[in-house]
Amino acid sequence: MADGIPESMDGNFLWITEPTDIPRLTEDKKDRVKRLKALGNAVVPAQVYPILKYIADIELGRCKSACVFSGKEGDAI
Repeated sequence: MADGIPESMDGNFLWITEPTDIPRLTEDKKDRVKRLKALGNAVVPAQVYPILKYIADIELGRCKSACVFSGKEGDAI
């Protein structure tokens, strides 16, 4: 686990064997292409995690050596 990201979310996870319960063909569904395109534009946790982690680091003052800000800790909540 690097930087708190589980191995299954690192983008390099592949199935050892392909599951048999996932069909190769599907019935003709209305607006299937539109739904697939919408899913393709979805934000996944692996994309959001680093952003929220850096915001938390700044707010909690854990990035003093790397922050480009004034060097003070984040405002008290």
